[in-house]
Amino acid sequence: MPHYWWEEVEICLKRDLYKHVSTRFVPLLFVVFSIIGLQASGLSVHFVANEVLNRFIRNGVMILALIIPIKAGMGINFSITVGAMCAQAAFISVVAMDINRFKGVSVLLIALLMASVAGYIIGLVLNQVKGKEMITTIIIGFLANSVYQLVFLVCVGGLFCSSQYRYIIIARHWDKESN
Repeated sequence: MPHYWWEEVEICLKRDLYKHVSTRFVPLLFVVFSIIGLQASGLSVHFVANEVLNRFIRNGVMILALIIPIKAGMGINFSITVGAMCAQAAFISVVAMDINRFKGVSVLLIALLMASVAGYIIGLVLNQVKGKEMITTIIIGFLANSVYQLVFLVCVGGLFCSSQYRYIIIARHWDKESN
């Protein structure tokens, strides 16, 4: 039993602090590791905050883009990755073709065309496998990811040369430093 009032306050504070820390242990550990990682990286707080904000906004736009298909009844695994890969392929194509005017509209039109064709083909496949749509669309997503990586990691730059060398220079510079 505490004899003085401040001992009772101290016991209450310790109990409340333990309760708050124990219920929020993972977020607090994340914050501690983030601060340690920020110090170890040598990057400025301004730069890291700017990058976090950019990614937060970009991911927010992606989430907003997913609301319509999900509200329409489309499941997350229903080859939604194929549409995202079509958008990325359209962006890479516009940069590789060095389109200077109306880049956003060009990306939108190319992505819509590619996603529409891919969606139609996926719809034809899904009509053939009624009852097994979930596993089929997962496999379609893996197949599309493999084709995407084959085209954009192997063929682009190797077979299809681009005039946009500014995206390749960093990799070549890194390779020279490692030797």
